[in-house]
Amino acid sequence: MDQETKTSSKKSLWMRLGLKVSSPDLITGVFLGIGLVITAQVLFTFDIAIDVLVVAAGIIVVFFVGAFSGYYLFKHYSSKAIKSIPENPEEIQDLVFEIATFSAKISSGKYNEKDKELLKKRLNKGSPFFYSLCQAIWAAVLRAVAFGRLVAILGGVVSFSIFLATYMQVEKLEIQNKLIETSNHLQEASRRALLVSEIQEINLELSAYSSNGKDNIKLSLATLENIANLSAGLRPYRFLEYGEPDFYKSVGIVTPIQGAGLLSKKALSPERGRLLLRVLRLNPENLSEFAEVRPDFSYSDFRGFQISHLNFSGLVMNSSDFRDSEGFTAVFNSSQLDYSNFTGAELIGVDFTPSEKQISSLRYPHTNLRGAIFVNARLNHAKFDKADLEGADFSNSVLFGASFNNANLRNVNWEGAAVFQADTVDNQEKAIDDFERIIDLLPLEDQAKWIYSFRYPDADHKYLGDDGDDTVYLFFSKKM
Repeated sequence: MDQETKTSSKKSLWMRLGLKVSSPDLITGVFLGIGLVITAQVLFTFDIAIDVLVVAAGIIVVFFVGAFSGYYLFKHYSSKAIKSIPENPEEIQDLVFEIATFSAKISSGKYNEKDKELLKKRLNKGSPFFYSLCQAIWAAVLRAVAFGRLVAILGGVVSFSIFLATYMQVEKLEIQNKLIETSNHLQEASRRALLVSEIQEINLELSAYSSNGKDNIKLSLATLENIANLSAGLRPYRFLEYGEPDFYKSVGIVTPIQGAGLLSKKALSPERGRLLLRVLRLNPENLSEFAEVRPDFSYSDFRGFQISHLNFSGLVMNSSDFRDSEGFTAVFNSSQLDYSNFTGAELIGVDFTPSEKQISSLRYPHTNLRGAIFVNARLNHAKFDKADLEGADFSNSVLFGASFNNANLRNVNWEGAAVFQADTVDNQEKAIDDFERIIDLLPLEDQAKWIYSFRYPDADHKYLGDDGDDTVYLFFSKKM
């Protein structure tokens, strides 16, 4: 018996708990609180929170009035109904029974005028009580609904207040963390002051070589090692960038603070880039020896620089940034350029083929371009033969006459790459031949992904479709 009592009490406990959790007022309050939190976030974003809070306060006042009015109406009509109750309670039961009986007769059609008169008398006799009772019920409903909604809104307001306080604290912490992060990154930039003497010393050495007036400059091994050591000290860092309004909009900032810069997304070393360009513009004849001392120019910043005719062969420049640079017939034989960014660069006739000279420090003889980005780049007659281009991105690039013989082209993105112009029948045939030549070099699983299409270039294409140019081109398109 005790076991049954325990089981019954447990069931009763879970039932009560279930009823409380599923209470309409509780559910309404929770969802209303969530809705207020989300709404408030949007409102504060668009600076209209004050207006909405005024409206919300008005709604709360209305529900307060409804709750208290319903309470007093309920008391008034319930007391009035109680006063209208006949002294003998059995009269109410008889009255209800008779009214039900007469109603059944009337609905079935089996009644006469005498029945109608009797029903009218009974209704007149009980109408004060029933009228007051209906009014009391309506007042009770009004009170319950208003009070329930009032509790729900107050619960939502409490939830919103807690959220708002927490949100403001978190927002302040995020701002503080960003300032600390910016400060930490800028400390690396200020550390460059410690290397000024070394940079000046290298510049003096290089200036001495260039002032000799010799065509064939040969840098000493000590100078090459000093350059390699200095490059190792010029580590990449994030720095403040400044731009036009379009620059800020591109990163999601509509109204930038006057004079404020943005911390660069990627760590780069502008000093490494300038140091390397300073060396390569001397065109030293012992460049292979430079590669042998294994200088690391990874994360170099070459954005917008003129790199035409320079020889980067055998150098390590992984994750470097060549965006919008101009590099006619530049040479990158056996260079290490994994994950470098050539977006928008003009690289006509650039050579990425393996080096003919044996460089012992190179782990691989071919040029590494894994994950490199050539989006919107102009690559007319560029040579990628035997290069490792796995995962590279050539989307919207120009590939007129580019060669990829024996290159690793696994998982390369060719979307929108222009193969050749197709303004005549002969050019159409050549464009199709060039497209099929590239397709044949792809792994079998990648060949089925691509088809070609003849169309006009997009209006915002960097190199094709200038004003007045109505030329049709063959583009790579991904098979649907």
